[in-house]
Amino acid sequence: LPHIMAEWKSFVFGELEYKPSGPILQKMKENWVDPTIGAIYRDKDGMYLTWGVAAGPPLPPHGSEGGLAYLHSLETYKSAHKVEDISLFPEMSTVAQKANNVAGFVDYFYHWSSHGERAHAGKLMPTDQRNYHVFFDDNIFLFDPDENSIVDFRREDGTPLGDAEAAQYAVQVEPYFAIVNNDYFTRLLTERLERQASTRV
Repeated sequence: LPHIMAEWKSFVFGELEYKPSGPILQKMKENWVDPTIGAIYRDKDGMYLTWGVAAGPPLPPHGSEGGLAYLHSLETYKSAHKVEDISLFPEMSTVAQKANNVAGFVDYFYHWSSHGERAHAGKLMPTDQRNYHVFFDDNIFLFDPDENSIVDFRREDGTPLGDAEAAQYAVQVEPYFAIVNNDYFTRLLTERLERQASTRV
C-alpha cells in the first residue's frame, strides 16, 4: 500500500511517463496532503479498522478469541476500533476528505480465504444513493452460483446487494485490456456512473 500511494503521488506531480492533466489533478498537486492508509481486520464478532498501518495483523493464535483484545495486544494495532457496515463509509469519507478525497486501506485476506473466498466475507463496499461508487477488481465475479467473488456490496442498512443491483457499482478488471487500452478505466468508470445516475431521480 505505501508503494501504491508513492506511485500516486509521483503521478500527480508529473514524475511518470503519463502526465496528469485537468483542473482537479492540478488542484491536488497545489494542495497536496499525504493520504492516510489503514487496515481492516475481520473475525466472527465483526470488523475492526486501524488507521496509520500498511498491512493487516497476523492470524491470531489458535484458540484466541480475536477481536479488540487481540488487536490491542499488538503494538501496531492499539488504536484499532470496531466499525459497523453502516459506519465504514462515513469514516472512510471523513478521513479521505483531509487529503483531496484520497485514502487507502487493505482488507483482511485471511477472513475471505477462510470462508471459501465467498463475497460475503470479502472486501466490504458500502453503497448509498447520495454518492457514486465504483469498485475495480479482477476478482469480482457477479452471478456466480458459488458466490466466489471478493467484494461484499452492502446497502446503508448493512444488508447485502443482489448481483443485479451490485452490477452498477462493480467492474471486473481484465488486466490485458487495462494495459493495451488507454481509456480502459475512464470508459468503464463513465459507464458505471451513467448507469447509477439513470436509477436516481
